Amino acid sequence: MSSLLAAAEFWDREIGRWVKGDHRLHPDLERWRGAYSGSGAGAVDMTVMPEPYIGPLAAKSTPALVMLGLNPGAPAPTFQSIDGIYTQRVRETSYGEVRSGRVKVASDTSRSSRWAV
Repeated sequence: MSSLLAAAEFWDREIGRWVKGDHRLHPDLERWRGAYSGSGAGAVDMTVMPEPYIGPLAAKSTPALVMLGLNPGAPAPTFQSIDGIYTQRVRETSYGEVRSGRVKVASDTSRSSRWAV
């Protein structure tokens, strides 16, 4: 198994648990989360779905760019909360499927950024 596929499967499992309401973090993610101490606008918002990467991580070809981010933008609860549009689509499929672009999701036009971890 490739490292990219293993990473995509890990995040699919972790985000799959989150969208079903289990917000406990894997021990490795607890350490990752503990490494960041943002506050105010830079604080991590655990009420919105984490989005650890953008783009197809486990594609047939090697991705040109993989962005890993702790908090790449302001949260958009209408889109990313447990009842959000994006979260529902991920719940129906998987994070990897949605990130690949094969699954379409309506955008939240009320915010300039849709992603937060």
